[in-house]
Amino acid sequence: MPTITIAEGQVATVNPADTLKYPSINSCLSITTVLPQTTRLGGHAVLVPEGDQLELQGICDSIQTRAYADQLYVIGDIGTWNENWDQLPQCQTLRIDGHAVANVADMAARLGYPTAVLFDINAWGGGTFDVYFGFENDARSLWGEDTRTHQRVGVPDHPSW
Repeated sequence: MPTITIAEGQVATVNPADTLKYPSINSCLSITTVLPQTTRLGGHAVLVPEGDQLELQGICDSIQTRAYADQLYVIGDIGTWNENWDQLPQCQTLRIDGHAVANVADMAARLGYPTAVLFDINAWGGGTFDVYFGFENDARSLWGEDTRTHQRVGVPDHPSW
């Protein structure tokens, strides 16, 4: 099964058998939803987009509620985003269904998925992590890997997607 990487500021759809990887999450947010047959759709949001990187609005527009998906995962440096929300131009102008958005939890709720899992990577002790939505022994699995030590870490209460 190949590993498909979603680079900073990008959105992609990952086929059911593939592993989804968000590389180098430190101040970023990975935003992922699971579609039928375990296809995943996600975006890799950066605090300050550069060049052709999508802003948070473009990522949210790409993954906004799908009638056939029910769970959203937001994994990243949620604390930093929330602390700086009012200073980030892309957050100041973020609108979902015409409504301003106040923080990461509000963004997740306004995207319209019945269930949202929010996990701040600072619970892993700080650093930079690759975040994976993959398979192990034919079972779905969700984990992070410290890019420096290569130590694997889990998402408490959400070991799978």
